[in-house]
Amino acid sequence: MPKTKLENLRHLVRYGTAADQKYLLKPFDATYDAIIINANILAHMPNALALTLQQLKKPFFIDPQTHAFQHGAEYLESSTANGKIKRSIQNLIEEYGEPIATKVTQRKALVPRDLASPNVLKEFCRNVVRFQSKTIDSLVSKGENAKYYAYLKRKGYKSDISFSPTLIVAPYFYLTPQTFDVWLDLNLKCLHEVMAEEGKSGVRVAAQVVIDGSVLSNPELIKKLADEYGKKPPAVFLLWVDAFIEQEADETQLKAYMDLIQQLSVHAPVINLYGGFFSVALMVCGVLPRLTGVAHSLEYGESRPVVPVGGGVPVSKFYLPSLHSRLPFRFAFRAIRALGGLSSVSDYHSKVCNCGECVAVIKSNPEEDFYTFGRTTKKEVLRRGAPSSLEYPTPETKDHCVRHYMWCKHKEFTSKLACKELLQSLAEAHKSLRGHLDLQYVNQCAIWSKVIRERIEANAAK
Repeated sequence: MPKTKLENLRHLVRYGTAADQKYLLKPFDATYDAIIINANILAHMPNALALTLQQLKKPFFIDPQTHAFQHGAEYLESSTANGKIKRSIQNLIEEYGEPIATKVTQRKALVPRDLASPNVLKEFCRNVVRFQSKTIDSLVSKGENAKYYAYLKRKGYKSDISFSPTLIVAPYFYLTPQTFDVWLDLNLKCLHEVMAEEGKSGVRVAAQVVIDGSVLSNPELIKKLADEYGKKPPAVFLLWVDAFIEQEADETQLKAYMDLIQQLSVHAPVINLYGGFFSVALMVCGVLPRLTGVAHSLEYGESRPVVPVGGGVPVSKFYLPSLHSRLPFRFAFRAIRALGGLSSVSDYHSKVCNCGECVAVIKSNPEEDFYTFGRTTKKEVLRRGAPSSLEYPTPETKDHCVRHYMWCKHKEFTSKLACKELLQSLAEAHKSLRGHLDLQYVNQCAIWSKVIRERIEANAAK
């Protein structure tokens, strides 16, 4: 694949499971720019991913997930295999080698001193990079299309036969205020080691910056983070703020988030690995010009905790375009009624959503048709040892909701809204729906509008 310009990596989608593939292929393949693959997924199903990427011919890169080994072995164990390490993680351990292999065998968490030796650090970085750079390409070269790609290579079409990642991500570890200095020092050493090796061949190296949310409330740490990375900056920063939910963040948190991006972007462009509409708006409207990309998963993944937590009971949610967030079905229904979208098909499409999925679903009676996005089925489960009946979205419901979400995100990323129009749309959504929904589902519009307006004014005053 040709080397993609960083500014063209705007809309990124994270590959989650094999079931995600159908939402990455036609007709959705034209709605996003690149794919992010978690290393454990690649280790678990490399052949399937190689085939998918051959079909898509999309830019991609791999999140090496090296932070997983600093949290303790209990987070690496399968919940259904008597404490054994998950097979996907075991495969990753075999790729990364030492000191990871020994630490996991001992059921100990990785600590910075385990990589204190320059030789150990060099070999570890080399293994992490090799897994990213070679896995897909080697599978493609040996797969069923190998002869075809060999033929293209002989004919000189070299740019079309490379299935190497568009970025190489240096090993990285999670930063909290309590452990900030020691892990930051190791992050920088890993980055500089990879840059020294990969830079020789012109490979773009990314620094993944993963921080606890409380780091945002410490301006000194934000400045130190940017200053230290700025001494020898990467090609791009990949930002991940632990469990940062834009719809729930207050003014102070959002301002600190913008300050962090602003300070990092002095040195290199920034891609938010887990972001929602607030980040998209900052990018599309040019409020933070060097925020060049935002990523999400299918229907979810606009935020993610660093340390895994239980998934809970699946709930049917509908992405409401006016609020730019997913609502539980019953609240979405109430909001659509308040917006006047249940009066007629044309009202629904003009006042709520006219994406491809909504046009296909809302065809005759909006009030009845809309239940397509909320149908559930009952399942008997054990909760605390007692039988309980719970409602789960049907596979058809999930399918409709994912398709609707993907079309909505495409529209957001390709919007040509000027800042003034953006602020007006947020104000209208807040005015129309407050009082009809709990403010927890509505008030982000007012907060987003306020902090964006203030940042625009501050930019203009410079």
